[in-house]
Amino acid sequence: MAVLIGADPEKASASFESIKNGIKSEAEKYKGKSRKKVFIEATSKELHTCAPDSWAAHMVELAGGENIAKEAAAIRKGSAIAPWGIERILKNAGRIDVYIVQQGTMNTSDLESVRQRSWYPAIKNADLAAMPESLLSRPSLLGLKKGGSMLIKILYGSR
Repeated sequence: MAVLIGADPEKASASFESIKNGIKSEAEKYKGKSRKKVFIEATSKELHTCAPDSWAAHMVELAGGENIAKEAAAIRKGSAIAPWGIERILKNAGRIDVYIVQQGTMNTSDLESVRQRSWYPAIKNADLAAMPESLLSRPSLLGLKKGGSMLIKILYGSR
């Protein structure tokens, strides 16, 4: 990708690793706290989540969280989304510490619309947060840094 935009691939790769290490390092500050269990709503239609090998799932791990939908299967090979469904949300409701609504082209839901869903009382003890799709599922290098910081704040609050 770097070559296509006229950037030095080695510098871009080094920058990418540096940003990832920075996110990990920031998350390490919260190591004494219990690891937050996270559910990401990628699309509200049929309630899809992020595939376990997607950027969103990697971001959660980098920020020190744990994706509760690790066993979700991508909708098709190479897809970043995976079906999950209300039944599985309800089955795992007591395990969810943070419910993140990914907002963007794939999901136009907002926090209020989630609160209005008939099944929401089952997860009301989870923290509910929204995060832009561009910072969670498709981050650029700058978006990766901003998204990582935002995710750490969502998971652990500001220090």
